[in-house]
Amino acid sequence: MSFVLFEIVANMVAVAITARTLPGFQFTGIEQMDVPSLISLLVTATILTLLNLIIRPLLKLFLFPIIILTFGFASIFINLLILSFLDFLIEPLSITGFWGLVWSAFLIGWINTLIHQFKR
Repeated sequence: MSFVLFEIVANMVAVAITARTLPGFQFTGIEQMDVPSLISLLVTATILTLLNLIIRPLLKLFLFPIIILTFGFASIFINLLILSFLDFLIEPLSITGFWGLVWSAFLIGWINTLIHQFKR
């Protein structure tokens, strides 16, 4: 239970920082940081966490031969699929362009890696 809560908080921080730094990744209301925007950020982080915990392992299982053949490069496309699906699901989130998607996936993954390093 605490693992899932930690993942949600880490994703909240990662999405907030990405929305503030990348021009291709917009999250409506992130500038004000009022209660409704924090609630939408919490919902976004919760859905991202659920996608990462449920959908990502299934995609990796089905795409395992392709991941092996591409020496893990296909894992990047799994990250892009998860993030573009999140963009489709969440109304305040808007990711523009392919490179906005690539850079936001990279930045969210990098921020989550840093947060998990501090947890240890």
